[in-house]
Order: sequence, then structure tokens, then C-alpha cells
Amino acid sequence: MRINKYIASQTELSRRKADDMIKQGKVKVNSEILTDFSYDVKNMDEVEVDGEIISDKKINKYYYLFNKPKGVLSSVSDPFDRPCIREYFPPEIDVYPVGRLDMDSTGLLIVTNDGELTNKLTHPKNHIPKKYLVTLDGRLSDVQMEKFRNGILLEGKLTMPAEIELYDFSAATYKVVLFEGKKRQIRNMIAELGRNVKELQRIAIGKVKLGTIKEGNYRKLTEQEKEYFFNL
Repeated sequence: MRINKYIASQTELSRRKADDMIKQGKVKVNSEILTDFSYDVKNMDEVEVDGEIISDKKINKYYYLFNKPKGVLSSVSDPFDRPCIREYFPPEIDVYPVGRLDMDSTGLLIVTNDGELTNKLTHPKNHIPKKYLVTLDGRLSDVQMEKFRNGILLEGKLTMPAEIELYDFSAATYKVVLFEGKKRQIRNMIAELGRNVKELQRIAIGKVKLGTIKEGNYRKLTEQEKEYFFNL
């Protein structure tokens, strides 16, 4: 197995991070610093990463879909003791959120300790569609919706084309699909159109849907869902 893939299988590092460790001289094979990025690990090799031997270690990989409640940080800890998603998992399940939902938003978060999957889902080149239900303080005009679809100028950069359609006329709720993930992007785009977001819920990442899971609860990703993400 190629060295970066081997490191990713034995640790929480992605293959890209593993390559970084090799570049920094922090990977040893049989007590020798490794410089060959194409090295194939053999059965009897002793592999060391940043001072820790990993060749006799196998990490349990966890893959969960979590419904983040409002008021919870997409983080494992907070210096101000605000609630974080880590508190919803048993201590023995050491997991991290993939990407973020802001504190006031709810809905689907992928939570894992697999650096390879995290890198795949957050890499800017992948443009994985993320679907949201967004309730505003009033309805948008057709002109405003078209502006949203074509891109809004935020901090000097035009956002990527997006999708928006009216979901609930009486509640001024819209279904929105983004193909990128800037900080508070939907809220900022809507603000540029003269409206404010009252509620925001992520309901899907690609083909993986939130479904009926209750806020604060989680479930394991199915094998089909994991395969879908790894094949993106």
C-alpha cells in the first residue's frame, strides 16, 4: 500500500496531510526518514509518524450524520464553554465535524474521524451541492431571486451560481442549493438583497439527506452513503 494511503488508514490524517508529514521529514520507515512519496509499505515495515509508531495500530473510523440543534457550535470545544457537537457523542467516540453550520443554523452535519473523507468533502474543487430550507422575514421578488441565482458580490468576490425556489408561500420559506461554502454565505447573500434570515436548516449534502432524524440525534452513515461520498 502506498505510504500516504497507509498513514491515512492507520491515523486520522488525510493522504494530503500524510504527504505534508513526509515533506517535513516526520515520517520514518524502519527508523529511516522517508523521502520517497511513492514508497509501498511492506508487511514487516515499522512506520513512524511524528514520533509515534503506527504500524501496529489500527484506528476505528466513525462516520455519522448529525442533526445539529440551534445554539450549538460546529466544534469539539469552545473557550467560552458554549455548547458544542462533541457533547452529543460518548467520550469514546472521538469525532469532528466536516465543515460548519453557524451557531444559529440547524440540520445536517457529517461527523467523522476520517481525515480522508473530511478532505474530500471540504476541498473547494469538489463543489458538492448542499441543500437548505431558509425562512426569511418576507418574500423575495423574482428579480431578487434571479440575482441570488446569478451570484451576489460578497467581500469583493461574486458567489458561484446557486439555486433558489419558493418552498412555502405563507411562511416565506425557500429551498436553496449552494455549490460552495463561504462563512454565513446564505445569510450574507440574503442581507445583500434587503431581507434577513429567520431560520436556516441544511437538509442534504449531495444525495445524502437529513430525513426524519430529530435535532441533537445522530445515526451511522450507511455503506451506500459512505461509498457515495468517497466516490465523489
